[in-house]
Amino acid sequence: MATFREEIHPFRARRGQTRETLGGVKDEQLAVNTDGHGDVRSRLLRIATLMFQRRVELATTFAALGWQQTEAQRILGLAMESRGELRSIVLGVPDEYVDRAPAPEEWTVRQTLEHAHAVDRRYMLGIEYAVERVHSPIELPLQRPTAGMPAPAGDGSLTGGLASILTQLHMTRDEVAARLSGIADADLGAPSMYGGHDVDVRFRLHVLAAHEREHTGQVARTLRALSFQQTEAQMILGQAEVARGSIEGMFIGIPDELLTQVPPGGLPSVHQILATAVGEEGDIADALLSAVA
Repeated sequence: MATFREEIHPFRARRGQTRETLGGVKDEQLAVNTDGHGDVRSRLLRIATLMFQRRVELATTFAALGWQQTEAQRILGLAMESRGELRSIVLGVPDEYVDRAPAPEEWTVRQTLEHAHAVDRRYMLGIEYAVERVHSPIELPLQRPTAGMPAPAGDGSLTGGLASILTQLHMTRDEVAARLSGIADADLGAPSMYGGHDVDVRFRLHVLAAHEREHTGQVARTLRALSFQQTEAQMILGQAEVARGSIEGMFIGIPDELLTQVPPGGLPSVHQILATAVGEEGDIADALLSAVA
């Protein structure tokens, strides 16, 4: 039986190939014709459009299979969308920008992402503790004893260039999603603490995406201060990153047995939809490479 990791790997690998092969398209190449199928710009835009089409197809297939995400899984899906937004902002950023500070005492891109990375794990542990606490046979304190202070920047947790950093971030986000996706609806109201305020698990789950969006904005400000500007092609490809993030969010919690199951009514399976997405994007990338070669 296919596993989710096996099914999503080609989808993610295709994303990396597209960024690598098309991220260098220059603005003056966007008007080049691509064998009667529109110019380079329109074909690049087509990638995100096709992704959103596959998103709608997936929703229809999930409904036909009788599966829907729990509330916790839908909230975790928002964190996958926010990861797509982060990837869109840093698309095309050269590695030499990763460790440049925009001003004295201000965080670099790496430091900002290291902070976000550390907070992902800290939030995960805090949420798990809150659920554990309401089911514990003994009374536990509301605040996790080892909660600690907000994660600092520059903790050395993310090594290598930008591609390596994003891979490490993704691995941690996958772990967070896997460990928290089983939270039952009844436990979403479990009491917790956040920033010295009384909140619940539902709120803390939402903060995963909110915190990432906060620091995605910080990364964008840092890159602007460093005078880095994405090309138009990179901005268009960024739209596809957001679309892919929304698709990945739909898969949080899906049972492996549903991945290849064919739904009634002649609808495509999840496997077929993902394979179609990978194939379509590959065809567009090949056509564009030929046009701008």
